[in-house]
Amino acid sequence: MATIRNFVIVSLLLLVTGLYAQQPYGVGDNLEVPYIPPGTLTMDGLADEAAWDAAVEVDILAFWEGDWSGHPDPDVDATLKLLWTEDTLFAYFKVEDYQLYFPTNNNGWQGEHFMIGVDRTMKGDRQVDESWGGWTWNAPDLGPTVYKVFDKGITSNWGFNGIEPVDSGWVGGTVLVDEDNFEWSVEMWIWLPNIKTNSMIGFNAGAAAATPDTSFINEMGQGSYAWYAWHPRPSDVDETGYPSDYLAGDIQRRAHSFGTLTFVGGPKPYGVDDNINVPYVTPGTITTDGYADEAAWDNAASVGIMALWEGDWSGHPDPDVDAMAKVLWTNDTLFVYFKVEDYQLYFDTTGNPWRGEHFMVGVDGPMRGTDDPDGWTYDHGWGGAPWNMPDLGPTTYKVFDQGITANWGYNDVFPVDSGWTGGTIIVDYDNFEWAVEMWIYLPQVKLNSRVGFNVGAAAATPDPEFIGEMGQGAYAWYAWHPVPEDVDNVGYPADFLAGDIQRRVAFGTLTFVSDAVSVDDSVPTRSIPDDITLYQNYPNPFNPETRIMYSLPNTAHVTLAVYNMLGQRVATLVDNNQVAGRHEVTWNASSVSSGLYFYQLQVDNTLVETKRMILLK
Repeated sequence: MATIRNFVIVSLLLLVTGLYAQQPYGVGDNLEVPYIPPGTLTMDGLADEAAWDAAVEVDILAFWEGDWSGHPDPDVDATLKLLWTEDTLFAYFKVEDYQLYFPTNNNGWQGEHFMIGVDRTMKGDRQVDESWGGWTWNAPDLGPTVYKVFDKGITSNWGFNGIEPVDSGWVGGTVLVDEDNFEWSVEMWIWLPNIKTNSMIGFNAGAAAATPDTSFINEMGQGSYAWYAWHPRPSDVDETGYPSDYLAGDIQRRAHSFGTLTFVGGPKPYGVDDNINVPYVTPGTITTDGYADEAAWDNAASVGIMALWEGDWSGHPDPDVDAMAKVLWTNDTLFVYFKVEDYQLYFDTTGNPWRGEHFMVGVDGPMRGTDDPDGWTYDHGWGGAPWNMPDLGPTTYKVFDQGITANWGYNDVFPVDSGWTGGTIIVDYDNFEWAVEMWIYLPQVKLNSRVGFNVGAAAATPDPEFIGEMGQGAYAWYAWHPVPEDVDNVGYPADFLAGDIQRRVAFGTLTFVSDAVSVDDSVPTRSIPDDITLYQNYPNPFNPETRIMYSLPNTAHVTLAVYNMLGQRVATLVDNNQVAGRHEVTWNASSVSSGLYFYQLQVDNTLVETKRMILLK
């Protein structure tokens, strides 16, 4: 008979977090920032390095607010450029005005100033308390913070009467003021820990134009006559403490006006550089009762949880279970359904999830990875780490017959802090099946945002031959992605590679999209695509056929080929001219052996992208 383990922690969360359908992070506007090697820029304020020519430009004059002072149209020329390297965002801002005004005191509000906001965790939220005293998450590695720049230096968002940020090491740079030509600029760096290729952050920028004319000096002593920004704060905000003419300058107050930056071109991608597009469901669609019988699950994104199987050490070199995992999303919430059919089931009677069948799902909302050079997701004493909060960094949930545990509290039934996750576990001993339908709270889950993700599981037996020194009955581990094989001192034998998800971030990524992804349509439909895109094959792993889809914005010559691990071409799927649109091709791999293969897209003889797929016979 089937037994149900039902664990719903703070079930109201699903009602609260899903009020607005397909809600993006901030304003839903993204820029791709190019990479430069460390040491390329000198930060001398001149921005005369050639690398700046390839920087992405931010339209900082996209919004101008000067009607209230008689300046309805922009009368300054302002530019902002961005670059990045490991752990660092570079910004160059320059403005040419018809006059310059900086106050003689150290108050950055009373004259020309530039504001740049970053949200490393993509947490959003109000950035200062009602008294402008700051919040605990205003450290740049914990939540949104804004730097204000004026002629005397760089200030932090809530310490605006000081010249330097509250904590040193967050930001630096050089401010240049040319009074003769009415120009001023700043070339600056901002510390953003663990940013890597494909990761994202929240971002905004804005500035104030000022004049010494006393007719513009308001009750706050400001000489500003206009505000301008990439994105203004939403106009529906009440009790801002500022008049309506401050719309473009209110960046430091809340992150709802932020867009996003995606970091591209770097040598070190986040995790394993593998992405899945996850379709959206409206709030209330999924009940997480353990059965996953809602129609929405038919359109869910599948995760190749059996992409890697490690059972050689126990005499099980090939998979002898049938496991699947699917994912969906709604605002602030990730839904996961895992089911396995085994030829036997074994759960430990003592309540220790390590000693029997278990499933692990790892999430990294801010795509932070870890600060530890060895990549640990917790300290070496298994005591947890401050970034293990789901809104701050990577954490892993372990699921077994008795409940859902947190990654470092594995002897407990529930996660350390309630409200992070919940769901229903069903165990069917008669048919040797067990499953979990669960939700995971992640404040970064918004339309077009991205998070780190991995899943894995253990197949177990009560046979004492397989009970190792830790009392585990596992005879095989399987996962979407294993930990890298170059890890030393893992504290586990090599046969634990696929199950070591909770130890370090061998994660791929999930991108949250608006349209359902089904078997018949695995990408959102568009008439003419905006970009060249190569999609992940479906299904993956596969046997013996899989489908590969790609899109073209223009007519072009296309070559799509498949290579083995030795770099030998084993199949040419496309080699001709094709019109703009979405295209699909099926590869039948019955003539080749099981293993890892790579499929590569070239357009007009230019390499676009290479992805990998797994053939399991």
